Amino acid sequence: LRADSNFSEAVALATLRNSKQSLTLKRSVKRRLTSSRADHAGAAHRSVSWWRRTKFSLAMGVQRVKRNLWDALSHVDLWHSHLKDIQGNFGSGVASYFLFLRRLLALNLFMGALLMGFVTVPQLIYQRSPSAMRSDYSADVGYEQAFFNIFTGAGLFADTVMYYGHYTNETVRWPPRNPLSYDLPLAYFFAVAVCLFACLVTLAYSLTRSYKQNYIETSMGVKDVYCAKVFSAWDFSIASREAAMLKSRSIYNELKELLSMERRAEEDPPTCGARTGKALARIAVNLVIMGIMTGSGWLVYDLLQKKSLQSDVPVLGEMTVSLTVGALCFVLPTLFLALSRLEFIQRVQTRLYLNLARVTLAKIVLLGVLMYYWLGAQRRQDECWESRLGQELYRLLVVDTAFVLLLTTGVGEALRSLVYKHIPPRVGPPELDIAHNTLDLIYTQTLVWAGLFYCPLLPMVGCAKLVLTFYVKRVSVMCTQPSVRPWRAVHAQTVFLALTFLSFVLATGTLGYALLSIQPSEVCGPFKGLETTYAAFLGLFNLDSWQQPGEQTETGRVFQYLLSPFAFFLGIVVLSLWLYYMRALAHAHAEMVALLREQLIMEGKDKVFLLQLFEKSMEQKMAMHKFGTLRMRENASTDLTPLGSLRRRTGGSGGGSSTEGSPQRSLGSLPRPQHQQGFRYLAQ
Repeated sequence: LRADSNFSEAVALATLRNSKQSLTLKRSVKRRLTSSRADHAGAAHRSVSWWRRTKFSLAMGVQRVKRNLWDALSHVDLWHSHLKDIQGNFGSGVASYFLFLRRLLALNLFMGALLMGFVTVPQLIYQRSPSAMRSDYSADVGYEQAFFNIFTGAGLFADTVMYYGHYTNETVRWPPRNPLSYDLPLAYFFAVAVCLFACLVTLAYSLTRSYKQNYIETSMGVKDVYCAKVFSAWDFSIASREAAMLKSRSIYNELKELLSMERRAEEDPPTCGARTGKALARIAVNLVIMGIMTGSGWLVYDLLQKKSLQSDVPVLGEMTVSLTVGALCFVLPTLFLALSRLEFIQRVQTRLYLNLARVTLAKIVLLGVLMYYWLGAQRRQDECWESRLGQELYRLLVVDTAFVLLLTTGVGEALRSLVYKHIPPRVGPPELDIAHNTLDLIYTQTLVWAGLFYCPLLPMVGCAKLVLTFYVKRVSVMCTQPSVRPWRAVHAQTVFLALTFLSFVLATGTLGYALLSIQPSEVCGPFKGLETTYAAFLGLFNLDSWQQPGEQTETGRVFQYLLSPFAFFLGIVVLSLWLYYMRALAHAHAEMVALLREQLIMEGKDKVFLLQLFEKSMEQKMAMHKFGTLRMRENASTDLTPLGSLRRRTGGSGGGSSTEGSPQRSLGSLPRPQHQQGFRYLAQ
């Protein structure tokens, strides 16, 4: 009892109480055992030094302070009460959209504050002479024209800190005789680079963590899925009766979908003709969608070449391209959703994610055509093409805001809610489309990343749009109901992060190509007169010699390779391979767990077999023992009679009859191999 440290005091006393020893010995052992345990406890208490106790106390205090601080900050978090209200009325699925919006707002606030602090404010301090662009808009304009300039981004805003062309390529000194100088071109370059790097780290970390939690760690699948749905699918943040009824319908639909999937799995596989028909239908739908994307891109490129359309309203002529792109982004999701119903995809979730990918690709195509036009031949025809590109991206952001707030929210949600209240049988209740509303947020953020270099204040414009969108959606969500289709907010969050990361990679890749390979404007901007924008960074370390093939240095070659498109592509490939490796490792672990689980089941069956064999042997032994005891009692009772005494004196009759009922014969007749084999298995 003293040697075994696993025995607690209660277990040790119970073991001592059940032992077959005298009471005096039990008291002596109990007294020695109690004193030994007290000595060990005192030694353990004395072994903790003052430094260790102080360190543990400080660690506990720090953890307590951090927990209290986190609880206090959670109550003053941005839109905390609004998010709690939304989550209580509509569940975590709808709240995930607003949480994603808040995350993008924080990212834009960081980029906007960094660019304003290191680029815009120094430019405002610096008093430079009028530039060539300023003379174009020096005339006085009326209030009407100034109001329209807010939407077009041109006119009064053309030669302001809003755009790239307004910034100087000289150093800033304040006051003028201050010996310290501020190199504005380098600050411009490094501010944009730090913004993009911070976004890359944030998105990569969020995506890998979400992918690991929702796909790698759960790659084994969920056992007893129906039990999990019944007992664990409820959203306990719901606080209203209507939301509870909608959640019940959602769980009902999800269970119905699972049952239908099992029913389809049990059915006979489709015939060759059915599979061929589905394949041809899907190929045709994909070809039609690719044709629509190609036609949309050609339409935008043709409008860009025509500059503007003839219109009596000048603002409409300037915003022709942006209005066309906004209309396409509004119509294409509905068109793709209608076409996807012809593909005969049974799973609703698969069809939803496929439509999300198609809509994202269509918006990337439209934005890519715009970037290709301005980074191509058009930049040679415009004296300050960077500012023109910034204006175009600004107009796209303004038009997207108008379409989202007026058409998607105003007409699609608020107006339909009013019609539903007055004519319920004709029009169904409006539903909050979380997927496509989130795609609108991703498109907004893509515009910000693409125009970050050409319009430094575009992140602040994006912040204004996100804040306005939040409050408008906050009001309109009360007029809608969540979708009754099953919506897995956790898995959808990973998909949205993947689409956001893809948009960031494409936007940053286009911007990186412009910085590394395209010559900036010669008459405006902080990098005028340089071969490339990246040459300003190389000039800081005197590394611009790598651009001359005959004068390349080792350091220049290293920078050339590290910042080349090949290195960027290699980084993406390495990241993809790492994700594939983690996924394969998770599958290997899942297979090993399944193998070990099967091995445990087999060992359990072996133990059950051995226990059954042992019980059978023990039953046989007990039966034989009872039989031998009865025979011994019969022989003893026979020996007490006069006939038994006579038989004992005469030696009995029938040579073998005298030993037939003896105990030795009874014990010898026991099945020794069987019960010995049972004890041998028990010992093993």
